[in-house]
Amino acid sequence: MAKVSSKGPLYRRVLLKMSGEMLAGNQSFGIEPKALRFLSGEIAAACREGVEIAVVPGGGNILRGAQASGKGMDRVTADYIGMLATLINSLNLVDALRQHGIDAEVMNAFSVGDMVDPYRVSRAEAYLRDNKVVILSGGTGNPMLSTDTAAALRARELSCEAVMKGTKVDGVCE
Repeated sequence: MAKVSSKGPLYRRVLLKMSGEMLAGNQSFGIEPKALRFLSGEIAAACREGVEIAVVPGGGNILRGAQASGKGMDRVTADYIGMLATLINSLNLVDALRQHGIDAEVMNAFSVGDMVDPYRVSRAEAYLRDNKVVILSGGTGNPMLSTDTAAALRARELSCEAVMKGTKVDGVCE
């Protein structure tokens, strides 16, 4: 993930935009345990090298709002379901990271009760400084915007030095 030299990691704080499809692995849908273990292991290795990591997961392994709306579903409803898909992926990722011995927290762009913390810049920064991986689910919390847009926004808010994008979509717009 992040290059490490004798002087330490190349970047101190990064944001990883991870597509939901990465979690599906070789499947066309859902979460493949082998892919989840591999990806969480790579994130864990970078953390152990001193990199502060925020992750914005997509939800395309469960549902893509734009595609569902193209098949007749209301676009806003489809996007909200997609935001929930990112929460499902985030909960899987936080569990996998903890199994690797990495402390991680999920923060969501909109309220989901007591399940996870709401996203707040100051709290996310504190988690990062405490060497916790911060998983930012729910996109921006607004329909019609991709999780790539959320990644760019969150990276700026959290003063990340680099955005690393593991997706099939070029750029930040669909």
